[in-house]
Amino acid sequence: MARKISPTKFIKQRIYELYLGGATKAELMARYEYSYPTIAGIINQGKQMQEQQNWYFTFGSAHAHPNGYIKLQGSFSEARAKMFELFDSKWSMQYNEKQFEGQAERYGLHEVEL
Repeated sequence: MARKISPTKFIKQRIYELYLGGATKAELMARYEYSYPTIAGIINQGKQMQEQQNWYFTFGSAHAHPNGYIKLQGSFSEARAKMFELFDSKWSMQYNEKQFEGQAERYGLHEVEL
């Protein structure tokens, strides 16, 4: 029977890597005991993270740019690496376009120019 727990970030990454390596969804379901929708969701999420897109990074009130955000273009990991290069770990969260939609207005965030 499929587990009802949510896969960890490490397991999600491993599942996506195995899928890219040729593993079928059925093999992954059997190996990790997750349902088809869970496996399919992880694979779709992995594909989306590799796409070139806008990523939004926020700063908390104790960071260099309180209540600010920066928009960077690239894949998930490219944009994240650039953010670490620019600000080390002194920032808060990373969002894609859909996740960030409406947050600037809702929380009074301002865009920080590089």
